[in-house]
Amino acid sequence: GSFFILLLLLHLNCKFVVFKNNIILALVLIIVGNLSFGIGSSFIVIFNGVFLGNVLISVFNKYGVNPLITGILPHVFPEMIALLMAGSISLETQKFIYNIRHVEIRYIKLRYSLYFFILLTCLLILAALIESRLNIKL
Repeated sequence: GSFFILLLLLHLNCKFVVFKNNIILALVLIIVGNLSFGIGSSFIVIFNGVFLGNVLISVFNKYGVNPLITGILPHVFPEMIALLMAGSISLETQKFIYNIRHVEIRYIKLRYSLYFFILLTCLLILAALIESRLNIKL
């Protein structure tokens, strides 16, 4: 009885840790991007893409295509889409700069940024559920 409860708690903790790490990265993307007018978030997104590419190549070269299909790719898509959405939220500060320098005003719609953040949070929850489920099976 208590062994299964311990396994369940470990499983829930694994999901939470994965989600926590991903949401922290998304928040860092938004904050750094807003502070750097989008430059910092663009750099982080590019770095993550290069890092992911290197991981995919290394896994493929060492183990073949099966671990990519069963272990990495299922959770990469919702996670990467969510992080790209976080990066796009951070680009909203460019509208502030544009509005300062131009007569024609571009409206900043925080409502859409909020919708994006809610959607990216749901995608990160999905990615965490998939990733923790795959890690327990592997």
